[in-house]
Amino acid sequence: MDAKPGKTKRSEAGGTVFPRPRRRWWQILLRIAVAVLLLLLVGYISLPWWAPKDLIRRHIAESLTRQMGVAVEVGPLSISWSGGVEIDGLSIASPRGFAPDSMLRVERIRCDFSPLYFLLQHRIEWMELDRVHLAVQMDRKGRLNIAPLGKIKLEVEANRVVTRRSEVTMQLPGDDILGAKGSVGLRKGSEP
Repeated sequence: MDAKPGKTKRSEAGGTVFPRPRRRWWQILLRIAVAVLLLLLVGYISLPWWAPKDLIRRHIAESLTRQMGVAVEVGPLSISWSGGVEIDGLSIASPRGFAPDSMLRVERIRCDFSPLYFLLQHRIEWMELDRVHLAVQMDRKGRLNIAPLGKIKLEVEANRVVTRRSEVTMQLPGDDILGAKGSVGLRKGSEP
């Protein structure tokens, strides 16, 4: 014999069995929302471990290559909450007509890893460039190999950029080479 919701029925042993109360729709919805929020939180916390690092690295290289029209190589990429995003090596080739050396080499790039800030503001808090070498070449017509760098359209801005152990060399048409070394730190709105 089936009992209607809210009604009691007698068990065969003679005791009273109360029916299980039906969950209200909002209780079910609340449980689903809590489960989804917990899944999102676990996904966010574990992001450095499952983020597609190789895909991100290729996207950076392809985007820069497309914008500048020269070959760009991006080294291995790692992500962690404590150390941020780290790229071990970036190299940008000189355009045709110049020496085959890279016009720009960066040994290590580190930047802030705050995905929500990045997605909402298209900004990062800080970026560090270590061992930057900019090799400027000028041909006999006065053209510079670094001209493609001016074509870069940044998809994200950094509030603070620091370079360490950097150097710039300039090769003039007569094979004269000039150079300078140093470190620079810039904040948004400041000048060197």
